[in-house]
Amino acid sequence: MIKNADLTLLITLKDRFEFTKRMCLYFSEIQYPFHIIFADGSLENEAEMFFKTLENPGFSYEYIRYPKDTTYSHYYKKCASAIKKVKTPYVMLADNDDFPIIDGQLKTIEFLKKNLDYVGCCGRIPGICLSSSSAPYGKNVFFIPYYCDVLYVQRLLNQNTSLERIKEYMKFFTSIFYSVFRTESLIKTFLAIEEQNFKVLYLHEIFFSCLQLSQGKVHFIKNITYIRQKGSSQNAATYYKGIFFDIFYKQMLREIQKSFSYLAKFINKKNYRRIFEEIYNSHYEKVTNDYGFIQLRLLKRFVPLLNKRKILFLVLKIFFEICPAFISIISVFFIKYLINTNDIKFIKKFVTLKKY
Repeated sequence: MIKNADLTLLITLKDRFEFTKRMCLYFSEIQYPFHIIFADGSLENEAEMFFKTLENPGFSYEYIRYPKDTTYSHYYKKCASAIKKVKTPYVMLADNDDFPIIDGQLKTIEFLKKNLDYVGCCGRIPGICLSSSSAPYGKNVFFIPYYCDVLYVQRLLNQNTSLERIKEYMKFFTSIFYSVFRTESLIKTFLAIEEQNFKVLYLHEIFFSCLQLSQGKVHFIKNITYIRQKGSSQNAATYYKGIFFDIFYKQMLREIQKSFSYLAKFINKKNYRRIFEEIYNSHYEKVTNDYGFIQLRLLKRFVPLLNKRKILFLVLKIFFEICPAFISIISVFFIKYLINTNDIKFIKKFVTLKKY
């Protein structure tokens, strides 16, 4: 694999050393061509010791030890510092339990080079389950999460104005976090996030996405650029905590208003009041529509069968237990036309490792 100087992969670490080691093995075996920055805010020192002894890994990297991420504020400061280390025109964020896909990343770079009015390009992002008896979709099975609409047409975020793009994003909260972005735009975004110092990561991602969209359009391609591992996220519960705060706590409401005011002034200082109202109303409408029927949603928690997704995943799990080979084939069928066959083999190999 020829080294590519267009993109840097920025990985923010916090513990979970076994996944960091596994990821390095993955990068080494696929001869990952892009430079990687590991920004480590771990509470433990295992990763630091590992990188001190890592020789000739087969990929280009830089390891930076930051103060421990004991608060979200430390995390935001780490991101703001690490993004300044990126020397390439494009950058992509990644977590140490996931799998970046080279072919798809090359396609996003190709698109951005030809379309200067686009600030980012996002590929399709399927997931894969951990090899465990508690995996909700079966062991080592690829799946199509609602998170990224792999089999569906992506929401268009190519409107002509910043406000139009942000309002369209607010309708669906289409995730663009794992896009390939122009580095200059992400520097501005991370510096703003450090300044805002959000208390929950739910609002952090919304602000991140809106600020990126205020700087340019975001395109979606059919290729797979990234595969997320299901069941090991450190922030899985943060979204619901954030929504709870948004609805019931005035402090979170003030924080939302503060962040949207920043966005409005970033777009147009003269007319920021009108812009603020439109952004805030879009967000309020989305939250109200999603969480207005509190009683029904509480009932769904106590009666899981009311949730179609849970029924689907329960059926998949039962089928996997009865005929694991068949379900494994089905899970690959959905993504095999979007990804290199060797990539699937590599990822399933590393996910099934007993020890890293």
